[in-house]
Amino acid sequence: MKHLSMILFLTGLFFSCKNSIQEDLTPVESLNSNKILIPSTAKLYDGKGAKLSYLEGNFQYEQFAKSLAKILKDKEVRQIIKSEANKKFDGDFDILAKTFLSINLSNDSFKNIYNRNKEGETIESLISGNEKLNISIPLNIEKWNEISKEVLVVVANGAIENETKQLKAFDSKGKTYLIDAKIQPDQPVIVIGNNERIGLDVNKLDKKGAKVAYARNLGNAEIINYIQCPNLSDIESWYFGGPELRFNVVVYNVSYSTAFSPNPLWSTPSRNQASGGYSAYLNLFNWYFNTSHGQNYVVNPFEIDDAGSTQSLTVGVNGTSTQGITASYNITYKAQDKVLAGRLINYLDSAPTTVGDDRIFYKLENQ
Repeated sequence: MKHLSMILFLTGLFFSCKNSIQEDLTPVESLNSNKILIPSTAKLYDGKGAKLSYLEGNFQYEQFAKSLAKILKDKEVRQIIKSEANKKFDGDFDILAKTFLSINLSNDSFKNIYNRNKEGETIESLISGNEKLNISIPLNIEKWNEISKEVLVVVANGAIENETKQLKAFDSKGKTYLIDAKIQPDQPVIVIGNNERIGLDVNKLDKKGAKVAYARNLGNAEIINYIQCPNLSDIESWYFGGPELRFNVVVYNVSYSTAFSPNPLWSTPSRNQASGGYSAYLNLFNWYFNTSHGQNYVVNPFEIDDAGSTQSLTVGVNGTSTQGITASYNITYKAQDKVLAGRLINYLDSAPTTVGDDRIFYKLENQ
């Protein structure tokens, strides 16, 4: 009887433990529902190792990132950030920090929540010192379930493309990470940096309400109708979002034996558009070669970062063979801008004409 009682006791204990274990088992999704998304390219940073020199003089941006990460515990804050980024006010998933000054939450404002949790300056003082202060989700925004997931906040202020190897990032728990600056993260992150698109007059119109542009022979439009950046990271680091592409055109002027450049045209796609390729309609200029233009023009695209010393690119344009005249024109850009694939185009060239290298590909068409 004692043996039977022991057996019954052990059996009951087994099933009791089994039921207890089963009750404690939680689906993986539930376990992760409140977790912070950590990219595989990020690792915890203990403050040791090589000094991150790019952060010198950018301490206030670290503090801003820490404070922003802290308030990501609030689901409504996360929802607003994703919603505002998805508006793509400048063509990319960007939000000017000053936008938040006028945004209200259900029972409070972003400004008040931030300032209560700040680790440094108020958001007003930060913005007054930097009108271009930007909050962005440069990639993987569609993967972010902002209802249940938090993300890291990365600091890109002071980063130098092709030189900076790691960026600092923060989570809502106050932990610091280093994230690879050269490899795109496999999870969404929020990036603090400077907006590269503010101040670009990408929608300038002429007196008739058309985009300013100055179209191959006989008045037909010379346009760029397709653009792709197959190796986007070579010209724009992931933490800066989509590229700012400026197309300069230099045209030979018959009458004055000189070259001139119409207003440059801009294309500012999102990162996904640029890497996948997208339809564009950039009207370069109106080319009446028989009266005021020569028979050639040069197109030179740049990816603009607007940082560093001013540089000059001299472009030579040939006149007609009978005149034997050449003319040159200097295009200016900054040291950290990238000079991309350009070409001399003749009015008899077949269309479409494709121009490109391993960093950019675009089609020139006349209509």
